[in-house]
Amino acid sequence: MADASLRYFRGLGKFDGISSSVLKITAITAMMLDHMSVLFFGAGPTVFRIIGRIAFPIFAFMISEGVRYSGNIRKYAVRLFAFALISEIPFDVGMASEFIDFSKQNVYFTLLLGLLSSVVLKKLKEKKLTYLGIFTTVIFALTALIIKSDYGFTGVAVISVYYLFGELSGGARVLAFAAASLLTCIAVTPGGIGLNILQLPAVFSVIPIVLYNGKKGFKMNKYIFYAFYPVHISILTILARVIFRG
Repeated sequence: MADASLRYFRGLGKFDGISSSVLKITAITAMMLDHMSVLFFGAGPTVFRIIGRIAFPIFAFMISEGVRYSGNIRKYAVRLFAFALISEIPFDVGMASEFIDFSKQNVYFTLLLGLLSSVVLKKLKEKKLTYLGIFTTVIFALTALIIKSDYGFTGVAVISVYYLFGELSGGARVLAFAAASLLTCIAVTPGGIGLNILQLPAVFSVIPIVLYNGKKGFKMNKYIFYAFYPVHISILTILARVIFRG
């Protein structure tokens, strides 16, 4: 959806915001840099890890927009679930050095649960029962916490917030989306709630998100976009093991 906030940028020549395809490229590039840093140098803070913090909020926003405008939510959900299954082994091998590891699941599971949470919110909103959304969102978020998916409880909450406030405009939209991105700093685990300071740069994701103009942009095969996650993790894992770790 084109945002009225873009009027603040109209003075920049012919700039008319960024398209969905550019937003996707931004997200996957940030994600790749983040994973490069983790697989090559470990989980400590680096410039690449700081850049990588904007990736999840952008993916979360795109999920919320998909719920708002997708012509076939069922197919959307099936694609997310399929790639969640496809991505799990590359994710486990890359991040845990195990062929099968149940200590943490890949982010596609979180995106799927966030999608389902937002779909329920959409139905509740249509019936003027939006206030019940806090309970349904918590249920889906707890599911993410139980299965230990990447970004887990917080990730589902962020997607739901993007959906709920996605129709705001101007300064209110900027503030709501900045707040949503900062929610990723809150780490909810079975042991309690903590604060992940490394995640603070996620607030900069509000810049490309607010500049989104609601247009598709250049043609991009959806399956290439979905497949990028397991493929790039697999390639980076091989490079890290063979070249950097002998």
